[in-house]
Amino acid sequence: MNATTVRRFWLFTLVLVFALLSGMHFLAAEKRARLLTRQELYDTWFGVTDNDLYLIRCNLSDGDKGLFAMMFLDADIKVFKIDSWAYDKGRVSINLEPKGLTVVGIKKVAGDIQGEMLHLLISGKDWSQLVLLRREGPLEKRANLIRDAMKRQEGTK
Repeated sequence: MNATTVRRFWLFTLVLVFALLSGMHFLAAEKRARLLTRQELYDTWFGVTDNDLYLIRCNLSDGDKGLFAMMFLDADIKVFKIDSWAYDKGRVSINLEPKGLTVVGIKKVAGDIQGEMLHLLISGKDWSQLVLLRREGPLEKRANLIRDAMKRQEGTK
């Protein structure tokens, strides 16, 4: 091996080691979203199940109460009172009034907070639906901004 080859080898090795160590540093420094407080959950949440069959709207209020509504495609809307709901270390569980069990066969509504989204699994005897809910207010505001921008664009044609 000549001197140039040895130098290139060591330079390549140094660059490789630096790249690996830098990559590990960025992996270790990955930011995680903080858990929302219970008070931050007092809001109206809106979303669609992962198979696009159900629209879900959930209002969580102080005093462990609220309302839970679901609509299958364009069918009737079912609205249930929330008897109680709990939040602990990012996990959410919702207990619907007994009518929810008999009308649509809901056995359990539970999930977790991931960032600013509420992930819920709604399940019955032989079925389950995953729904990703977002705060309705900011979502509605953003949808209106996009709608207005598109209307302005249509007006320039």
